[in-house]
Amino acid sequence: MSADGPRVETQFTLRPARPVEAEGLAYARLMDEVTEGFLRFRLGRNAVEILARAYLQPAHDLSYEHVTFAEAEQRIVGMASGYAATARRSFSDRPLKLAAGGRAWRLRATGVLLWPLLRILETIADGDFYVLAAIVAADMRGGGLGSLLLDHMEERARSS
Repeated sequence: MSADGPRVETQFTLRPARPVEAEGLAYARLMDEVTEGFLRFRLGRNAVEILARAYLQPAHDLSYEHVTFAEAEQRIVGMASGYAATARRSFSDRPLKLAAGGRAWRLRATGVLLWPLLRILETIADGDFYVLAAIVAADMRGGGLGSLLLDHMEERARSS
């Protein structure tokens, strides 16, 4: 029992993301939170909308294809995203640039500035699996969901 009363066990459901706008917005908000403003720095004040549009497109690191959502009571309460190194080699940044539209210049400028940091993605060895992000909604933390998401990413890594 906690100071607030008995702890209620929450049932979580993990499921693959779908290419729908509402999920793109949920993904973008979670990515904005987990990156603590890094994506906003790269994309500007419209980062959430840009990420949501890019999420809908296949074949890049921010695509719905690599995302697993966690739901509780029909609400997205967490997310993990990851992919195999071999998949990464075929990715293009074109979907993100198209989603950014007039803001694509900002991606290029920050890409040059941040290249020493970003190039780590090019060093993922064959056979490795890269977890891009994992986050749990603030009101759901401490209930084991983060561990569940990371265990799921480990399963995906083993099967890829």
